[in-house]
Parts: sequence; structure tokens; C-alpha cells
Amino acid sequence: MDVFKSAPVKIFRLGDLFTITHGKRLTKSMRVPGSIPLITAGWQNQGVAELIGNAEMPMMHDAITIDMFGHCFYHDGCCTGDDNVYFFENKKINRSVKLYITSCVSNSLQGEFSYGRQFRQNDADTVAISLPIEVDDIGHPIIDDTRKYHPDGFVPDWEYMQNCIVEAERKHIAELEQYQKEELEQYLAAADLVDHVLTSKERNILASSRYTNNVKQQNIIGSYKETREFRVGDLFDIHPTKAYYMSNGQIYEQSGHTPVLSNSFSNNGIGGYCGLDPTEDGGIITFSDTTTGVNTMFYQCSPFIGYPHVQGMYPKVENAWDEDACMYLISVMRRTAGAGWNYANKFTRKKVAEIRTPLPIQTDTAGQPVIDEDKTYHPDGFIPDWEYMAAYIRVIEKLVIQDVEMHNAQILKITKEIVDQNNQSAI
Repeated sequence: MDVFKSAPVKIFRLGDLFTITHGKRLTKSMRVPGSIPLITAGWQNQGVAELIGNAEMPMMHDAITIDMFGHCFYHDGCCTGDDNVYFFENKKINRSVKLYITSCVSNSLQGEFSYGRQFRQNDADTVAISLPIEVDDIGHPIIDDTRKYHPDGFVPDWEYMQNCIVEAERKHIAELEQYQKEELEQYLAAADLVDHVLTSKERNILASSRYTNNVKQQNIIGSYKETREFRVGDLFDIHPTKAYYMSNGQIYEQSGHTPVLSNSFSNNGIGGYCGLDPTEDGGIITFSDTTTGVNTMFYQCSPFIGYPHVQGMYPKVENAWDEDACMYLISVMRRTAGAGWNYANKFTRKKVAEIRTPLPIQTDTAGQPVIDEDKTYHPDGFIPDWEYMAAYIRVIEKLVIQDVEMHNAQILKITKEIVDQNNQSAI
């Protein structure tokens, strides 16, 4: 946005528009945890280093700050700062005007200050920027005889500055709204969740989600889902995934799109991507037998390359465990296996195979357990209800999407309210 378009400008000193206050030295060892933003030198997080509770620090309100490197930001509400920060306060002008001035200061000071040439008190007293001025109906500058803002009596056009920011924010809101809509639509289409309103069947699934192992327990809605404990080793063949047994340099020598699983508990266990052919087809659960334990358990939907310590969980019955059912199992396993895994108690495939975890079981129309005479999955013949597990995950996905929509709508609503509040008198 061209903030100076169609508006005559004059040079104004910040010292004539704001009260200037210097921050106070506060070492890390002296800081007390609290709720007051502490501004220090730096551009990350708009200079906010942490939240403190040091009541002896000078408190500023709705101030513009400039640090020793010339970084300039506006801060809503109360804040404080160290001795490398200068605060510019004027309670008579509103947030929008201050944002406009902040933009002008940032453009003016860009690249001027560094460790060798730091922004100090003399700079704070003399820093000047171009601002639009008020003019009469025929375009002549309106002169203030009190010379309140400028030695020659020019008056900043507060309303023009406010309108520029309000218009920019409204445009940003519209763009954000459209971006959120498009991003969500793309995700919903890819996940087959365009229709994410719960059906009556899905509401029943959600209502039946409270249960205890081996006991039918009625929840507050009046329904239940029966479960039994299953030994993981009776459901999956667990063994190491195929690996290239190469150094990292050799694996990643050729760039590509094949996921390489590591012993990580983040990024779905993927350590990077390479150009080698996959060693596994995907469609299985993996985990690392290192000390990080169940946190390394993930579902791999795409073909991948394993590491020597990456274990694969291969279903003993094909087509029983789809992605959603696997995600259900992983969630339950993370509760069942718990913490306490370390070098002395590694999360090995033998130990995982012996873990007993509660899973919903198949029942007939009368609510009685369906029994497998071959006892394929359980010593007593119970059968995991894969359909229920998959459906439950889909219900959770729909609820998350609804929460995201509500959150986005609330953020946009609050942002619009802020903009509307600022679309008042500039001074």
C-alpha cells in the first residue's frame, strides 16, 4: 500500500509527537516469571524476550519501541524493556495511527544501526519521519498556532493515517478469510471430509466412546462400547524394517522424495528424503527400539526406507488394519505403554509384542461378543472391531475440522472487532 498517496507530507520529529522513555537494565538472573512482556534488542517475536513479573521495572502502555539495532515495533497493552530499548508513548493517538508511524520509522531506520552504530538517546531525540499533514479544502496546509507538533505549525493528518491502516487490515482480513477457506477446502477434499457434519451413526459412536476393559459401562448418554485386552503380538508380526545399512552421507547423497525413517519422535519419524528406492511398501505402523519408546510409533502411509533400529508392525491378517484403525491403535498404545522407557528398559519388539492393550470388539445385533472359533486374535476368540476403530477416528477428524472452523471464525471475528474499534476518532 502506498501510504503517502494523494497526501502532502512534512518531516516530523518523534520527540515532538511522543514522550520518550528509556528501558532499565535487567539481567536474566534478575528476571522473575510473570505476565508482563519484556522487550529486548532483536526482531524475533517483535522484540519480546519473555514474560516477567518484576514490578520495579518501568511500565509502558500502547507504546512504539526502537531497540539498539533500530528495530521498531508497536506493542498493545502493558510492557517493559531493558536498557537497549526506547519507548515512545502518546495516549492521545490510537493504535492504527501508531501502526502507521511504526511502519514509517521502520522504513526510515532500516539498515542504519548495528553493533558498531547503535541507536541511542541522541537518535531517539532526533529521529524524524515524513507524515501526511492536514490541509484545507483548497489544499493549503492547516497551521496550528501553538506549534504543538511541528516548529512551523503543521498538523499530522491522523485520520488519513488511521484510514490507511484500517483499510489495509480489512484487506488483510478478506485475504486471510479467503486463504483459510481455500486451504481448508483442499484439505477436506484430500481427506474426503468435505461433508464433516456428524451423522446419527457417528453421534452414536461418539456417545459409546466411554468404556472400561472387559466391562460394559454405561456412559452419561446411555450407550457403551465393549472392549477386551489384546496382546499386540497376536495381532502383528513385529520385526525390523528393511534398511540399506549405509552411512547418512551415502543415503542422502542423491536428493529425492523417498522418506527415510530414523529413530526420531517428531515429523512422523522421518529424518529426511533421498533418491534411493524404498525398502518398504508403507501401510504399516513403525517405531524405534531406542529409549524414546512409544513416542516413535507412527503410521507410514507411503513407501519408505527404514533404519536398522526401526521396527515394523505387519498385520497378521491382511486388509484388517487400514490407516484409521492403525491411528486408533497408536493412540491407545501411547496410553497403554506409558513412559519409563530408557537405556535400561528399551522399547524392543519383544516387549511391544507382550503389551496388552484394550480394543473395541465385534458384537452381534444383541450386543453379545462375536467369537472366532480359531482364536486368531485372542485366546478367548474375541475379534477387534476394526470398523468401529476406523469410524471413531473419522468422527474425531470431523470434530477437529469443526473446531478449526470455529477457531478461524472466532479469530476473524475478534480481528474485525479490533479494526472496527480502531475506526473511530484518531485523536
